[in-house]
Amino acid sequence: MLCAMIVDDEKAICDGLTENMPWAQMGIGRVIRFYSAKEAIESKAVPDILISDICMPRMTGIDLAEKMLEKNPECKVIFISAYSDKEYYRSAISLHAMGYIEKPINQAEAIEVISGAAALCQRQKHLISQQKGMEQYQVEQFCRDAANGHFRREWLEDPFIAGFAARHRWFMAVQVMVRPGLLKPGESQKLCHTASEQFRRFFAQCLAIVKEKDVLLLILADSPPKSEAALRDSMRLAIDSMAQRDELFFAAGAPVASVESLPSSCASAAETSRLLFYRGYGGAVFFEESRRPYLSEFRLDESFLEEVPCLIRENREDEYMLKLQKSLRTACECVNCPPEAIKKEYSKLLRVLSETGAAIFHRQDYETYHMWKTIEQAGTLLRLKDYLLTVSGELFHEHRKFSRYGSTVYAVVQELNRQLSNPDFSIRMLAQTLHFRDTYLSSLFKSKTGTTINRYLMGLRMEEARRLLRNTELSISQVAIRSGYRDVDYFTRCFKKHTGVLPSAFRGGQKR
Repeated sequence: MLCAMIVDDEKAICDGLTENMPWAQMGIGRVIRFYSAKEAIESKAVPDILISDICMPRMTGIDLAEKMLEKNPECKVIFISAYSDKEYYRSAISLHAMGYIEKPINQAEAIEVISGAAALCQRQKHLISQQKGMEQYQVEQFCRDAANGHFRREWLEDPFIAGFAARHRWFMAVQVMVRPGLLKPGESQKLCHTASEQFRRFFAQCLAIVKEKDVLLLILADSPPKSEAALRDSMRLAIDSMAQRDELFFAAGAPVASVESLPSSCASAAETSRLLFYRGYGGAVFFEESRRPYLSEFRLDESFLEEVPCLIRENREDEYMLKLQKSLRTACECVNCPPEAIKKEYSKLLRVLSETGAAIFHRQDYETYHMWKTIEQAGTLLRLKDYLLTVSGELFHEHRKFSRYGSTVYAVVQELNRQLSNPDFSIRMLAQTLHFRDTYLSSLFKSKTGTTINRYLMGLRMEEARRLLRNTELSISQVAIRSGYRDVDYFTRCFKKHTGVLPSAFRGGQKR
């Protein structure tokens, strides 16, 4: 909607026009009034249409119109006058006034003049919007071509591209990598818009382009002659302002001082993006950081690999973890080594852990293929590190139980974990599975653990029930079934006996 300003030192005329015209029908959504030209100028308002008395004390409507046209060259001027002074009209003509409203005011004539001015404003705004849209489209196409290495000098002959180049002094391409699984289908454009809006607060212009799936390309342009250090500072401030920054990785290319060099900035941003694996999500890496003399080769110590089974059997967990952490710190500095090579080296360790674990217990996620697949899909070294530490910690934990209980009782514990949600599970079934007499298993289990098989199983089931009540929205009956109870009333009684509260009260926070 348009904004109209009415200025007249005759209060009755000013108020009458403001209050008695069908402004909304004419496409004018805001009307402001002043009783002197001085007040209008001091208000700092910038109208689309100025309706002013041509002859006012201290400052004429002509002078006011000149001031408003300086603020908005597209402003449409309409004069109100009861005078026939030719000098006034000659001045009005020089300002390209849209029309005149004579005093006394005829409403129909006033509506006709103002409607014409409003219609012209709307047409011009539409044309300007179309032109801006075309310019945005052309500039985005140019930036997309530059990013893909298809820069053509003919682009610079396009008036929109030439204008883009002339308006700005510094340019920088930034690749934004999104953590897998963060975006739902179709949300890339939404993130694109959010990123560009945030960065425009710090840069004269920001174009955000979805370059690949979950990869954004930001083209940042700055008008002031900033230094490269100032550009980097602005970049960090822009990143800190983003709500999702911990789920993103920013790879900034080399700053360039002309659009002709933009392809090189895009290429350097792509090169910098390889540091994602080593630095992880939640930060930014600048091109010059990627050019440091990092190590280009990574090898796991063969003597460490040979020692791993012995370290696990002898429960020397601290020594093992110290050596693993040391190797991971070295891997962080091997930025010039392809991530695939680092994953290949740690696959050797996983193979040793898998073989060692197979002698202790059988679980699908400790099979060689499953472990290799997990490490292959690790997008960052941090995720790889977390997986290695988790697998190693579980192996030491399970080996300690194996050593404490012996192979038979340990096998009972493993089977109880597997059968936790089976309401038909019994000690007789357990004995048949492990090929022992049930009385022997019960006696051996109690002597090694200090509790009976049934009590141990109930403890596992109650622990699972607490986990489900805390972390899921499953109903009480669904929790009972997943915890190995077919009868929800019996489950409720067991839960209260074990924890002191009903399952509903536990979920409500009375017991944590």
